[in-house]
Amino acid sequence: MQFFSGIWCWVFALLTASAYAAGLYYKNKKDELAKGWRLVLAAVRFGFVFLICLLFFFPLIKIKRERIEKPLCFLVLDQSSSMRGAADSAFLVQNFNQLAQNLSEKFEVRKLGFGQDATANPDFTFNASATDFSQAFKLIRQQNPDNEPAVTVLFSDGNNNIGQEPVSAYRNLAFPIYTVGFGDTNLYPDLFIGQVLVNRYAYKGSTFPVHIRLGQNRAPQAASRLRLEDAGGHILKDTLIAFEGKREQSVEWNIETQDSGICRYTLRLGSLQDEYDLQNNRRAFSVQVLENRQKILVLAHAPHPDLGCLRQSLQQQEKYSTDIVLAKDLADLVKNPARMESYDLVILHGLPSSRYPLREIKPLLEKKNLFYMLTASTSWQLFNQAEAGITIQPRGNRWNEAQAHFNAGFSLFNVSAQDKALWEKFPPLQTPFALFNPISGGQSLFTQSILQVPTADPLLWISPPGNRRTALCCGTQLWKWRLANYQEKENTESFDLLLDKCLQLLCSAKPESNLNLHCPQTLRTTERLTVTAFLYNASFEKVENAPISFSLSRKDAQAEYAFEFVPENDHYTLDAGFLPEGEYRYTAQAAVGGETYHSYGFLTVSDPQLENPKQAADHALLRNLALTYQGEFFYAGKSAQENPGFRKKIEQALLHRQDLAPRLKSEENYFSPLHRQDLLIILLLLLSLEYFARKRFGNL
Repeated sequence: MQFFSGIWCWVFALLTASAYAAGLYYKNKKDELAKGWRLVLAAVRFGFVFLICLLFFFPLIKIKRERIEKPLCFLVLDQSSSMRGAADSAFLVQNFNQLAQNLSEKFEVRKLGFGQDATANPDFTFNASATDFSQAFKLIRQQNPDNEPAVTVLFSDGNNNIGQEPVSAYRNLAFPIYTVGFGDTNLYPDLFIGQVLVNRYAYKGSTFPVHIRLGQNRAPQAASRLRLEDAGGHILKDTLIAFEGKREQSVEWNIETQDSGICRYTLRLGSLQDEYDLQNNRRAFSVQVLENRQKILVLAHAPHPDLGCLRQSLQQQEKYSTDIVLAKDLADLVKNPARMESYDLVILHGLPSSRYPLREIKPLLEKKNLFYMLTASTSWQLFNQAEAGITIQPRGNRWNEAQAHFNAGFSLFNVSAQDKALWEKFPPLQTPFALFNPISGGQSLFTQSILQVPTADPLLWISPPGNRRTALCCGTQLWKWRLANYQEKENTESFDLLLDKCLQLLCSAKPESNLNLHCPQTLRTTERLTVTAFLYNASFEKVENAPISFSLSRKDAQAEYAFEFVPENDHYTLDAGFLPEGEYRYTAQAAVGGETYHSYGFLTVSDPQLENPKQAADHALLRNLALTYQGEFFYAGKSAQENPGFRKKIEQALLHRQDLAPRLKSEENYFSPLHRQDLLIILLLLLSLEYFARKRFGNL
């Protein structure tokens, strides 16, 4: 403890208190007090005055404390399904907990578990449908943000199947990692279904292709039958597969659709007589069968490279039927109003323009969902008169080069981190130098970044849900985005996905009820279920802060799970986490102004079969992690009989590391006695003691 006050403060307080006490009890002969009481009360008065004098100078006190700080030890357990086959669960849990107890004398032990996600305190269920090492390393980083002395001990079979590559993911953690390998690394004769490529959508009465890749390990001359079954178990396809020394074989079938909705199919590959792993001989997949294609009209001012880009992108997606018409041929379209009525969406490229104001079809356009794509031919006056939900006031005839900047508050559909990063790398578009004024809410997927400076001006804007929905692309030369996507990935999937998500919002823009849910119809067990809801009152005005319940039930189980939506700006969100494989029915309910609104639907969750209790362990990955980051690999086997002393070896390796020794850490705190209530109590007690003593024995 150290006091920050000048010596003169102490001298002044000492002299003042001594003089006050002496003058009151030594020189004062009026008080008829005994000598003993006179000395006691003089000491009391001295203490009271002394403290009061010190407090006048606002003293500051420093307290220094020292404590022994243990280094951190993160015990991380792989809880994926493959660990059930890698080791006996009782043996695994016992050694994990015993190691934590033995290391707690020298380390501050923190237990973590991970599968497709990471959590503190593992539950030892070993039912995660995927393994993502990077999620575990991310949680470690969150629990040790300052990179204090620490060590990681990882229990796993080494099978990482989603997320970032583990060795790269651990690079942000500046401390060693020790890995403990479980399971059998031997490869046995095996036939497996490797990959199934199928479209997400098909149409009733048509056929869709299924591309299947089959493989074999240590069975070069194997032959087996491959069958395709529908949900009722009926065999739709059956063929004999002979590998003839090849590691892989491919099969492509065309499947005819008969019913609309989500259709589930199962592939089964016959097993070998001595085959050990049979789980990978089965693969299920589903296809959403639609009644009709969504019809899109692209109406353009003049030929433009963007039109070819749109045509190629839309042709990649079977669910759209697209017509491209130039404004000069508009007369033919006007003569056939039934054709115009049949379109679900109209894309206006460079329209309305001064040359083509579109007055002939204005009544029809007012009923349609519209996607405006601005070009130099667009008439700003006519555009503003069209009430698209946003107005544009040009500032001269200048155009900017604007890069796409993702709007973090966008919520109309989900965007993955990979797509966001790629979209922001796309080349700049040509945008008008103008003042953009949204007048009906809406959200910008992208805003304009000019000279690497983000602005609030929209680049790709979508109106809020209503009876009619509009969207606006403020830039031209979209063909550059599709070309950049191909240069980066050697495909155009990211650009096509961006266009598809925007068109899906527009094609299904008309609200079917007061409670609208955006919930996926198909999902994988490795993906989190996220749902977005929009709520409207009886006048179809948006309600932004009302309770919305959400229940989820599986067809083959009696359990029902309840959730609540969380309000976010003009919508509601829900994260239900990961779901096991199966068919689900969901129901949402909200009460507004005495009315109760409902919405329901169906969800299919499929297992991509990334985890298999009988798959071979990958200890090479664990060795690489340990060697790269100054640790050591230990083999644990599958049971206590296989390698009984591995835990003792880990304890010895960690306890003998000098860089992980406990540290003496000191902390300094400053405080002022003026802020302490107990000091006021002491002063009041001193005054009370003196008062009652003089009242009893003196002449007060």
